[in-house]
Amino acid sequence: MRWQFLRYCQYHIWRQQSYHCQRLLNCPFQCLVEQKLNQLHHI
Repeated sequence: MRWQFLRYCQYHIWRQQSYHCQRLLNCPFQCLVEQKLNQLHHI
């Protein structure tokens, strides 16, 4: 499940090209935050 999450993060980063997600170390955490924000926003 973790590899899917990381893969989703990479895809999300490449697609959105977030300026705060340029570093791979920051990507997982940033993606997690964005994903939570997106879920809350959609709700």
